[in-house]
Amino acid sequence: DQVYKLHMDLALAALICGATNIVTISIPHMMSDPDQNPSAIHGDSHDWNSSAEARTRWMSYKGWVGEKVAYFMNRMKEIKEADGNSMLYNSIVFWGDEMGNASAHKCGGMPSIIGGSAGGKLRSGYYIDYRQRPFKKVSGGGFEFGRPYNEVLVTMAQAMGLSPAQYQREGRPGFGSYNRFSSYDAVGLAKFKDAPKDNPLPFLFNV
Repeated sequence: DQVYKLHMDLALAALICGATNIVTISIPHMMSDPDQNPSAIHGDSHDWNSSAEARTRWMSYKGWVGEKVAYFMNRMKEIKEADGNSMLYNSIVFWGDEMGNASAHKCGGMPSIIGGSAGGKLRSGYYIDYRQRPFKKVSGGGFEFGRPYNEVLVTMAQAMGLSPAQYQREGRPGFGSYNRFSSYDAVGLAKFKDAPKDNPLPFLFNV
């Protein structure tokens, strides 16, 4: 716990003095015990649907990580910048995950939390559900079709003042790959897959 506190305080100092404008923090540890075997948590993720104990341990781990994220955002909220707003208000803190259904190694329905508002360019304080209506299940994933995750990244890039030309690669519209779907999933996501790729998410983007 102390290691991450010091790590985040150092990251904040770098932001305050202008040494960097972007910080990435990875938290691979499982709770406060540095000797805890990460493979045990990996096993719990696979047992999520069959074991209440596995779910309890997994949620405890996520809660512990959440405490670290909350510490970082609260410290940013305490820091006032030249315009009178907090560092948190003027920034974007994105807490993401690598999977939405770890037991099946599926990427759909990935949870994410956005703190801050990029100086008012993002609406904060809302839970936003971008799933399609009526709900339609993804094949074998246990979650419903929503909007491509790429659109979250496009929204944050534009909120930070980047133009599409600055984040696009090799002349392709949008950000990242839009083609990693099964044939069934591609049908469910067709209206987004074939839609403009550089439109920020509605409502969240406050411009």
